[in-house]
Amino acid sequence: MARLGPHSTVKEGLVPRVFPLRLVPEKEVMLYAILNGIEFDAGWCPYYSRAQRNEFRDILNSVEERSPGTKFSIVRFYDGIRDILADAYQAEGLGGHCRVCGSPSSSDVCPVCSFLERVKGSGGVPEQKG
Repeated sequence: MARLGPHSTVKEGLVPRVFPLRLVPEKEVMLYAILNGIEFDAGWCPYYSRAQRNEFRDILNSVEERSPGTKFSIVRFYDGIRDILADAYQAEGLGGHCRVCGSPSSSDVCPVCSFLERVKGSGGVPEQKG
């Protein structure tokens, strides 16, 4: 949780995480885009149905339906404790760079290149377990 949300500091070699519309409901963003003729990709990821986050999303949407404002209360609560979490759980130092792509990494090969090596070795996208 300490690493979620917008980043307040920029680390060399990394793109900061920003969420400019995180307090605007998804449906409002989509409606704005439709009404203003803004093109967007409405396609679904082929692995969407396998994501555990769908169950959590359904739970939150159900609670939000019964108690409007719950989602924003959770975000405001998180914003209030984010600095405390960041102090308590310091991020692992990157210290080096990936030997394959050169990106900042805490290991010899970054997770993306490691995944790509596994995919190439197996001849396709690995099956998800669970």
